[in-house]
Amino acid sequence: MLGLFLYLFFPGTLPLGADPGFSVSAEAGPLWVDDGGAAFSWRSGLSFKKGEQFYSDIVLGQIISDLPRAEGAVLGGLGKFGFDAPRFGLDLGFGFFQHGLLSSETEYFSGYNDGGQGFFIAAAAAAHSGEWSVAPSFLYGSATWAGGSLHWFFGGPGIPALAVYGLSLGYRRQHELAFRYLSMDTDILSNDTESLFASPLEAYIAYYRVSLEISGLRLGGSLGGLYAEAGIKGSLTASNQHFAYFPYNFYSIDGSFGGYAGFGALDLKRTFSFFQCRVMIGALHIFQGEGGADIHYKKKSLFGGEEIFDTMPADLGGIGAAFMLLDAGFPSLRLGRHKKERLSLGLKKLFALPWGYERALPDSPASPEAQEPATGKLLKTILLSGLSFYGSLHW
Repeated sequence: MLGLFLYLFFPGTLPLGADPGFSVSAEAGPLWVDDGGAAFSWRSGLSFKKGEQFYSDIVLGQIISDLPRAEGAVLGGLGKFGFDAPRFGLDLGFGFFQHGLLSSETEYFSGYNDGGQGFFIAAAAAAHSGEWSVAPSFLYGSATWAGGSLHWFFGGPGIPALAVYGLSLGYRRQHELAFRYLSMDTDILSNDTESLFASPLEAYIAYYRVSLEISGLRLGGSLGGLYAEAGIKGSLTASNQHFAYFPYNFYSIDGSFGGYAGFGALDLKRTFSFFQCRVMIGALHIFQGEGGADIHYKKKSLFGGEEIFDTMPADLGGIGAAFMLLDAGFPSLRLGRHKKERLSLGLKKLFALPWGYERALPDSPASPEAQEPATGKLLKTILLSGLSFYGSLHW
């Protein structure tokens, strides 16, 4: 998941608005494949660009999965409109998602949700002075979910407000130094929309980004870091868990967490006549992530009646992930000698390598099936996961 986050975070992974004129694009392929099922994604978009003055992109996509740990379908869309004049530029964006029934079943967790939807709107304004530019930005969003079950209690998540404030400094449209502040309210609500747990999150992100072209080789890179802090507080009681076999008179938790992480990526692209290849590598690593939660609960007499005070530590330091994206294709195939329509075709393969995540999972004895050699299963997952075919028509 961290590798996928990096892949989506860095720009240039979506082939939209690359050339002047109109273009229609489509991309599809499996995200993850194993013996338990598969997750498949598709995306299609419409782009328009007129020189450096005006551009617009609209993308619609869906992820469909029958994996036991993530079963369901999520539909989403993104839109971007803007112009860039010699002295001033404006960029407006929006996004949304919606889904029906989603369920998850693993050895550590089980749950389902009956449906959800969310949106965001964003704006950035750039002021240019010679080779320098300054651009403040803002994003606001929220999301709601229907009722569901979260392992041993009933409820669902909610995001009443998400806000991101940003400021970036650019030089020659090749170098960018940016800062982002993120604030998000995350709640867990009962199926009657009563608050169970509140979990505010704040994050500070700073990064440097460069984009150069050297002897036909396009070089891009990003390097940055983030600090995040979050808390959780709330309780479950018989009054907000309306089912006969809820085992507790009450279950309360009060905790906090803070951590530092670093991330970076390198993007290389080269065009040979009518053929193009690209390699993108990136990584994210949590250098320090510590916290804990104080837990106090009392079971009903039917379930033993004991009262427990407990502390649950959280240490995510040392967890990280890397990814590598390989992209090869034909960027500009002319459809006829004198026609200006051009066709682009290509193939992408994403590899992700996580590390250190075992320390964040509860101890669980390995099953006999897990102890058997699984080289064939692993090879199928590596070869078929993160594979996508894409194409676009420009005119």
